[in-house]
Amino acid sequence: MQLFLDSFGAFLGVRNKQFFVRTGTSRSEHLFAVRDVNVIFLTRGTTHTTDALILALENDIPVVLLDGIGHPIGQVWSGKFGSIATIRRNQILFAAHTEGWLWLAQHLSRKIEHQNGVLHQFSILFNHDKNAMRRLAKVSPVMQGLANNFVRWQPPTDAPNVLTANTFRAWEATASRYYFRFLASVVPPQYRFENRNFRPALDKFNCLLNYLYGMLYAYVELALMKSGIDPAIGILHVDRYNRPTMVYDFIEAYRHWADTVALQLIFNDQLTEDAFSEMPDFMKDSEGDPEAQGFWLAKAGKPVVVKSFLAFMEEYVPYKHNQQKRFVVLDLEAQTLATVLKKHKS
Repeated sequence: MQLFLDSFGAFLGVRNKQFFVRTGTSRSEHLFAVRDVNVIFLTRGTTHTTDALILALENDIPVVLLDGIGHPIGQVWSGKFGSIATIRRNQILFAAHTEGWLWLAQHLSRKIEHQNGVLHQFSILFNHDKNAMRRLAKVSPVMQGLANNFVRWQPPTDAPNVLTANTFRAWEATASRYYFRFLASVVPPQYRFENRNFRPALDKFNCLLNYLYGMLYAYVELALMKSGIDPAIGILHVDRYNRPTMVYDFIEAYRHWADTVALQLIFNDQLTEDAFSEMPDFMKDSEGDPEAQGFWLAKAGKPVVVKSFLAFMEEYVPYKHNQQKRFVVLDLEAQTLATVLKKHKS
């Protein structure tokens, strides 16, 4: 179970050795057994006691702090990685080694195949549109071809990291361009968008997607840390101060989960008109551009989005001849990578 406190005035405490939650809206009270809680998310405007944080730390339950648009900005944890330091030492070598780039190539191939799968999954909703189906028939093979490029990739002999990084970025960017251009043409009119954009989101679809990606980032970072992997030592994404670049690499194969939740919400018309707000002036760009605009997820929209995403992550999916919850899949995949890192020899 994931506890998500996002209403202004919500409170997290301890009662009878259980987590005690008081909501900020209805002021209703709830108790949650420690064994049932995997992670706690806290947004702005919520409060908590030190006892609640200590109870979480004593039971290896991460407490993640989120900003106003759902992005993780920090977490309370014991300061101990989930495994031996060998993993993190080897991670540095792995990131610059052919083996690391082969892992990344497989990971990005999966990303594109999953994106292609999303388009076909939702095609039933627009299969009456012959033009859309014709476009999909052209887009899908191109994306599959780009996925195959990663599968067939062989490391170059000269300057492998520079050449490979540029090639990987070009293939991945091309696939994403085809993917989002097609989505932009089939989503309901009120969610139409020009291109993928970030902060501030210039349209409702990107606003929704950014919020869901932010929540997914938190899950990925937790999975990596629990497995003993340093979230800040990535391969493809450029090192930046205080940025978890391995999270950005690792998340690529799972972004389609956030995409799926976003598309389910908008195609099922689950978000009301007041689910989004235009960004107030003080949050617009620093240049003071009068044309600057943006959207953020409003108070009416957050509970719907959060509930849908948490339920989605609790669903069971096939995984290696078994059924696992999606958030458990992230943990298992991180553990698999940690095993690779532990055995890596340059």
